[in-house]
Amino acid sequence: GFLQTSTRASEGERRMGVDKDGHPTDLETFYGKHPSFAWGPALLGAAMWGLCQVPAVQHRLDQQGMTPYGFEATIAYIAFAITLSLAVHGWMCIFAEPERQLQAYDPKGKPIEESTPRVSYKDKSPPKAAAVRTAAAIATSIVYAVFPFGANTQTWGAFVAWAFALSLYWDFHFFCAHKLAHEYSTLYKFFHKLHHTYKDPDCFGAYFVTYQSHVVLEQIVVVLFCLCGLPRDVFTFVLYWGTFGTLVQHCGHEIGSVKLPFLPITLDQFSSLLSPWGLLLGGHGTAEHDWHHEKFTANYALSFTYLDKLFGSYHSGRVPGEAISNGKGAISNGKEALSNGKEALSNGKEAL
Repeated sequence: GFLQTSTRASEGERRMGVDKDGHPTDLETFYGKHPSFAWGPALLGAAMWGLCQVPAVQHRLDQQGMTPYGFEATIAYIAFAITLSLAVHGWMCIFAEPERQLQAYDPKGKPIEESTPRVSYKDKSPPKAAAVRTAAAIATSIVYAVFPFGANTQTWGAFVAWAFALSLYWDFHFFCAHKLAHEYSTLYKFFHKLHHTYKDPDCFGAYFVTYQSHVVLEQIVVVLFCLCGLPRDVFTFVLYWGTFGTLVQHCGHEIGSVKLPFLPITLDQFSSLLSPWGLLLGGHGTAEHDWHHEKFTANYALSFTYLDKLFGSYHSGRVPGEAISNGKGAISNGKEALSNGKEALSNGKEAL
């Protein structure tokens, strides 16, 4: 019967190391199917190392006191980031509250009765393939071991100035590349389509990317700022804090108002202390990015909202809890399916 067929299919998928969509669920299978995550960083790292061996370049690096980030620091970051992704996912499974949920996770096309329990974050299918790809994507950061960085900043003013400059440019770079990838179908298919198979993402959706996308949206930015003498401590701060930020952006819940343990402030307030420029340029949060995954055509920026507002692509996103409210305020999945169907027609060319 159907149950036996489904069971056989699941067992077959496990034996093959892939899920029902063909995405690898273990690292051995992943690297066999996507070798670019291995040879890509090797080529980029070799190119950067070779550039640094050119006498004129080496002389300039010595003059400015620039040294490689090093394998010890890079491996420490990779271990931290992979562990953090698992920790954030675990926290969401245990503590995510329905009133903070942005999208409905229920099967499409079925009307929701008032007494029907709604699907929550922890009820979703285990994201094994996304967790594996997340680990592989983060591991490509090994290239930073040979990237040259300037000495640590000596004043808070210099640290803040460099951090602001990096954050501002990275957001601008991300906005332009991201928007282009959505507007041109060839670029979309090659760079970004995979990421948008996650329409209702969990935190692992942040790094559910192709290698070429990760290079364009992150590693090229780091290369450019290395050439400008980016201080080591600024890079470390932005990299670690940015990793946490992108995991939160993809968690599908508004958790900015969660009070931090042992501190009289919320996560959003803590974020503003570490990245105060968001108060000036507008913070791009989970609601905005979740809406981007759901609808595709808005909120292209990484950290701030001013560019989306300037170019007319900003949307504030869903009100937390609204999509899963029962009773008179409920949005039935049947009606939502019709709405999504109409929208799918307009986005069909892009999605295909």
